[in-house]
Amino acid sequence: MNLRKTFITAAGATMLLASTALADSNTTTLDQQGNDNTNITDQSGSQNDSLINQLGNNNSNDSSQAGDLNTYFVEQIGNGNSATVDQSITANDTTNFQSGNNNTANASQSGIQNENDVTQLTDSNTVNVTQVGGENFSIITQDTGNGNTATVSQDGTLNNSDLEQHGSGNTANLSQEGLKNDILAESNGNDNTNNVSQLGGDFNFSNTIQNGDLHTVNLTQDGFTNFSDALQNGFGSTYNGNQTGSNNISNVVQNPGAGAPL
Repeated sequence: MNLRKTFITAAGATMLLASTALADSNTTTLDQQGNDNTNITDQSGSQNDSLINQLGNNNSNDSSQAGDLNTYFVEQIGNGNSATVDQSITANDTTNFQSGNNNTANASQSGIQNENDVTQLTDSNTVNVTQVGGENFSIITQDTGNGNTATVSQDGTLNNSDLEQHGSGNTANLSQEGLKNDILAESNGNDNTNNVSQLGGDFNFSNTIQNGDLHTVNLTQDGFTNFSDALQNGFGSTYNGNQTGSNNISNVVQNPGAGAPL
């Protein structure tokens, strides 16, 4: 009997069992009902959880979890929807709910305890979310109209972003760096543009509401504890704001009078 060969075989079996036990700590649950749906799931960390439901045709999901304790849930009800997620480090959470056709939701989380929630209920909407840092929160709702686009970037800690797009052809670009910054943004109408950047500071707050069509907001906050509240009604208003420093306060109301109907 070759004792050396027996020892090597036993050691290899032990390593294989250990590797299998580690892989078994990840969970993937998949339900596909329809035609030509695709799913790619790559889990290389520990205690990750993925739940994928695809009800329709030509939907696709591509997810990667390379850290630990990450959670991902996607539900696609319709046709031609696409979702991707890349989660690394620890305890990140993403939820994508797509009920419509040809929607796209992409998420990248490379920090700790970031949360991203996306709801798309119509057609041809696009969301791109990037979260770097810890305990950032993003929620995006696209629930009426078609062809809305949202891009959210969070690089810091405890930043919050809440975006709602109700209408068609609305565009939002929201960016946060620092600590405990807050963005609330809402577009009720068509072809509105909402660009808000909170850069290099902490405890900044922005609230923008657009009621009507063809409004534009360009706001930059670079400092500490700045406050901006903007309301646009009617048709075709533009707000360009820049708050640099600390403790600045801005309240803007634009009512241009007669405008296009919502």
